[in-house]
Formats: sequence, structure tokens, C-alpha cells
Amino acid sequence: MASTLKVEVLRTFYSSESFSAGRGRDLSSGGGTVSFAGRVYAREGDVLDLEGEWVDDPKWGRQFKAEAARYHQALDPAGLRLYLAKSDAFAGIGPRRAAKIVDEIGADQFEAVLRDDPARFVALGVPEGVVGALSQEWFDRRAINETSTALSRWGISSARCRTLVSRFGSGVARKIEEDPYFLIGRVPGMGYLSVDKIARAAGVAADHPSRIREAIRYAAAKEEGDGHVYTDRDDLLEAATALLALDVDDGGALVVAALADLLGAGILVEEDGAVYDRATHAAEVLVDQVLWEVGPLPSGLPPIETSDVRARFPDLVPGQVDAVLGAINHRASVMTGGAGTGKTYTIRAVVDILDAQGIDVALCAPTGKAAKRLAESVGRPASTIHRLLEPELVTRKPKDHDEGDVREDEEGDLLFAFTRNEQNPLGQGYVVVDEVSMMDTRLARALLRAVDFSRTSVLLVGDHNQLPPVGPGALLRDAIAYRPLPVTVLDVVHRNAGELKHAIHAVLDGEVRRGHTKAADDSPEIRPWYVLDGFRDAAAVRAFVVDLFRTRLARYEIRDRKTGEVRPVDPWSDVQLLTPMHRGPIGTIELNRVLQGLRQEELGVQVDPPRNPSHRSAPIKGDSIIWTRNDRKTGLMNGEVGVVLEVEKDGDGRRVFLLAMEGHEEPIAVPPDLSHLMQLAYALTVHKVQGSEYPVVVTVVDPSHRVMHHRGLLYTAVSRARTSSILVGSGAAIRRAAQVVQTNVRRTRAARRARAARAARAAGR
Repeated sequence: MASTLKVEVLRTFYSSESFSAGRGRDLSSGGGTVSFAGRVYAREGDVLDLEGEWVDDPKWGRQFKAEAARYHQALDPAGLRLYLAKSDAFAGIGPRRAAKIVDEIGADQFEAVLRDDPARFVALGVPEGVVGALSQEWFDRRAINETSTALSRWGISSARCRTLVSRFGSGVARKIEEDPYFLIGRVPGMGYLSVDKIARAAGVAADHPSRIREAIRYAAAKEEGDGHVYTDRDDLLEAATALLALDVDDGGALVVAALADLLGAGILVEEDGAVYDRATHAAEVLVDQVLWEVGPLPSGLPPIETSDVRARFPDLVPGQVDAVLGAINHRASVMTGGAGTGKTYTIRAVVDILDAQGIDVALCAPTGKAAKRLAESVGRPASTIHRLLEPELVTRKPKDHDEGDVREDEEGDLLFAFTRNEQNPLGQGYVVVDEVSMMDTRLARALLRAVDFSRTSVLLVGDHNQLPPVGPGALLRDAIAYRPLPVTVLDVVHRNAGELKHAIHAVLDGEVRRGHTKAADDSPEIRPWYVLDGFRDAAAVRAFVVDLFRTRLARYEIRDRKTGEVRPVDPWSDVQLLTPMHRGPIGTIELNRVLQGLRQEELGVQVDPPRNPSHRSAPIKGDSIIWTRNDRKTGLMNGEVGVVLEVEKDGDGRRVFLLAMEGHEEPIAVPPDLSHLMQLAYALTVHKVQGSEYPVVVTVVDPSHRVMHHRGLLYTAVSRARTSSILVGSGAAIRRAAQVVQTNVRRTRAARRARAARAARAAGR
């Protein structure tokens, strides 16, 4: 049975936001000193009500093991007013009644009056039933509510308050007062900007060391988020100083000093004026080193010649033959080419030759969708790179795993570590990696570390015309530009590729073929290529998209890939809507909202609009969803899609989702604290669908998204279509998107490392 202990903290031996140990005065019985340890944030002088049990620790002796704590602290009037007004737990209070309660009763008397004289609340105009519910809710969760009151005064929402208390305990408000920047990366949605806003509201000094340090890390991470492997030192200092809005002279000196501290601690790394995240620097160095080392080496497999390839595969064009020779005869090679150039068929040829030689082959790709597509195309199993590297769940950084192989979840807990590495390399004799354009530098490092090139060869396959990876780096671009490995570029679109592939490939020449210009014609079969470009503005595009999904698409027929039968197009399973941006009248947020309403209308459900139109609509039963983060608890990976089967409520009234996810045989339950990782998937950004393929793709191209339009984006979008691509928008915007060539300006050190590697080769080293 749980015990309680009221203690005044006299001394702390260790104290963090989630665990403390120390000595205190027992205020429950006589004032003697006791030891305590557990899930509590404690400071000297604090008075705490601890819940837990007495234990005899073999090292520390008799002590109170705390599982929860309540702090004796005065309720803040402003915080109480905000918390009562905005928390969903206090239905019927609202801003006016909350203000009246605090003004008339007072924050210092709130609990006593609520407990002993609730009639005073009724006298203020609060209904008796609301007072009863308020009293029960407040005292049932007293510690949470008291801490949430303290947090609310800094503008933290009631939902976020519950998250913070649940994760860090009732001492989180005290910890925030000292150094709120510990929250960064520990709680979903709490990055530098949101935490800094809380810090300033909490009165944290503008030149607080943690604030300056985290501003530098944020500025560096922002550049990495844009795909750059490093940031120039001067640019980083300038960006951090501007972010902090400090006095130019004093602030600049403080930022320089803080950067020196980060470099000294090894959190950031500097190389010739380029500042990296430590793990990203290690990744780039290893990737470049491995590629240049293995590039000149023969594969060790039985060599083949052109005549061998032509005898087995007479229909291969010369470029494909060269790719097969490179793949079989070299330790590592690259094959790249656009849609319709025969990459998949060439992979099949390589695998067929390897099968004949008795070589065990692994097929993999960066995402689950891409792996599924590869498996279907080649006709044998394929996995994600993550699964190929056999991740191991861990709860802390293990000594036997390299830092670069450890991935963290968004709460700062360690998610998994790859068990395949130099000490435990992959056992296959050959690895084919598809969709390499999506592979960022860190994932490339993890993969290459797991390959023993003395016994395993690698073929990297990708489309260099597509968008670069979401993460940092440009491996495929750099491999083609600097040639550490043999590279074959397939540039011939096969005559039998079909109208769709030829139209897609024409985009690479800046041409948008007219195709079909009507969304409905006399033919029941859906056409491969539509350009519907007569729309004047975003509102007209939005209205047409709704009509397309409501009635037009279902009029067409499509051949089912699995059964071979011709059937009507299903707008909800066959069609993916793409748009470049999240915001705006035809961004993903708004399009998902209207399509959710349309889908739910078909299911007989009326969907209430969100309170804030700029916020994403919450999924409900029957909705199409996408998972947005690798997660150890559910086993779901970023980019996996599915449908909501059921939505239930737990004991606290929070929603629990039951999902049917592609590639998973059993339904997956998603607890309330992970529901933010799930988003509606009726409309997705082009970046989000890299590596995926859909029977029908509808792409919105409107001048309101002009800043995002370029050839690579348009090509990536239309090349996601397997049967039919439908462009909807303005003719001028569509043409401009095809004509604008955006140079891949991602910063890497590949050029510099290439010069050094070539010099070393020339010197015979």
C-alpha cells in the first residue's frame, strides 16, 4: 500500500527534472531527518508531499522511494484565471466566471472555499452542478492542477500542461523557472522558439547561458533541416545573434563564447570554418571515405562481359548493359535515371545474374512505401534500410553502439540502435538500395558501416531528377558529380514505356504535354495524362478538387493490379492528392479538412469544423491517415499509411485510436500521447510521398504556391503515378513549374573531400 511523507528538503545529493535524491525533515511525524529518492524535482527549502513507499536500499539504507509529489506552493492568480478558463477539464467555467472566481474569492482561498464552502461559488453565478464537477476534478488531480496553474501563467495551454506534468512531474514549473531550455526536444512540438517564448514569460534573462547555447543549436539545426550538412561559422553566429535580439556588441561576444563552449563539449564540430552537428559530421566523413575507398575495387564476384549480358537479356539497351556490368564487376556502383528508363528491369537483370551465381541478395529502400514498391517490381522481398540493419530497442545509450547508430525519439528517449555495423556486418553477398535520392547522410553512414566490402557488394539506385532527401546531404547528387564510384546514367525512355512515362519524362525537358484536357469524356477507362489548367484562382481549384473526389473520379474505370480485373476508380484508395504546401486554401491542411468532410459524409458522419482553421483536423473513424515519426511503442515508421478503424476513450476520457496500417497484419492501438504522430492523408505534400507510388495522382499547381514550384518538384509529383496523373490548376503555373530549374545548393564537403581523395589516389596512397 502506498505511503505518504511530508518533508522539508534540507539537502539534495542529486537533482534533475525527473529524479532527485536527498535528505529532509520529516514533517509528518516529529521532525526527524529522513532520506528520499525518486520521481521528483527537489530543491533545498522545498516542502513536498511525497507518495510512495519505504524501502531498505542495500546501498543507501532506509529511505522513502517517491513515485509522485505535490509541492506546497501558493496558487498564482493569473495562472489560475487562465487555467480555469481554458482547460477542457473545467467545463462550464469559461473566461468570465474564472475571472469572477479569482477576483471575488482569491487564489489564496480558492481551494479552502471550494472544499469547505462551495455555496460561495454558486453565489457568484456558477451552477451547482458545475461547482460539484469542478471540486471533484480539482481535488482528484490536485497536484496536476496546482502545477498546471503555475504553468498557465506563462501562456502554456492546458493540454501542454498535462503533458509536462505527466512527463516531468509536479516539479516541472520550478525547473522551468531555473532553466526552461531543458524542454527542447523532450516534448512534442516544443522546439527552441516555443520554449524561448515560455522562458521570456517566466522572466528568464535574455542573456541566460542556456538561451544563447540553444539559439546556436537551433540556428544550426535549422540549416540542417533545410538539407545542409554544415553551416558556415560566420553565418551561424549571425543567425544566432539575430535570433537572440541581444545588444550587437555584448551579444556577439556572448554568442562567440557559447559557440566555443559547444565546440569544446563536442556537441558541434568545426572543420575549416564549417560547423556541423557532431553526428552529421561523423556521417559525412565516413560516407565519403568509404565510397572513395571501395570505388576502384573489383567486386570479387565471377566477372561478366557485355556478351554475357546480351546473351541473357537481349532486350537491354546499351546503358542498361553498362549498368549491369558495373553492378556485377565492381564492389559498389551507382545506377540513376528518370521514369521509363528501365531502372527496375535492370535491377531484375542484376538479381537474376546473382541468383544464378548463388549470391544471397538483399533489396532495401529508405521507406516502407519504397520498399513495398521495389518488392512488387522485382518480385521478391524487400525491406526498409532500418529493418535491414536490425534495430534493437534500447532505453539508454549502450556502450556497444556507436553514436551514429542510435536514433532518438522526439521525447529525447533512445528509440533504437542498429545492431548491424562493423562488428556485426550484413551477411548477404549483395545489397541493392533503391530510391537513394531519399537517403540522407546519417542513414547512408549507418548502412555503409554495416557492409563488409570484402564479401558484400552494393548497387545504389535512384532518380537524380527527384527531390533530395528530407534530411541533410545529397548523396546521389554528389556521387554523380564527383564519381567516387562507377556511375551509369540511364537516359533513354523506352518506346514501350507508355504515354504516362513519356509525358513524365518530358517534364525533365521543361515540357508539359497537353494530354487530355477534360476531366470526363466518353471513354470509361481513365487516361494516363491529364492537364486541367483552366482555373483562375485557388478557390476554383479547391472547388474542382472537391467535385473530382465527390463524383468525377468514380465515373472512370481502372485495371486492378492484383486481380487484373477492370473496376471503378475508388477515390479513397486509388487516388492520392498532392500539393506543395501545408498552408493556404489549397494546402494540405485545408484540402484534408474538406476531403475529410466529404469522406465522412459518405460514411454518414457530420464533421464539425476545427476551432482554429489553421490547425490540422483530427482524424476520426474511417479516415485515411499517415504516420509521421518512427516510433518504438507502436512499431510504426515514418510515412506508413492506413485507416482509422475505431476511436475509443481511456479512463481519463482521452482518445485511443485503433488503426489498420498497410504492411501490418494486426490492428495497431495508438495511445493518446502518440496521437499527434498521426495526420490525415487525403492530401499530402510532394516531399512526403517520395518513394511512394499510387494508381492515380492528382497534383495541384496554382500561382499561390509559386515560391515552391520548380521542375524537380513537379517531376517528383507526377512520377508518383502508376496509371494516371492529373494536373489541376493554372496553365501558367504548370508551365512555369516545368521550366524553373532549381539548382541543388545543399552544402556538403563532397567536392573538397573528392579533391583530397583524387590526390591520394594519384599519390598511390
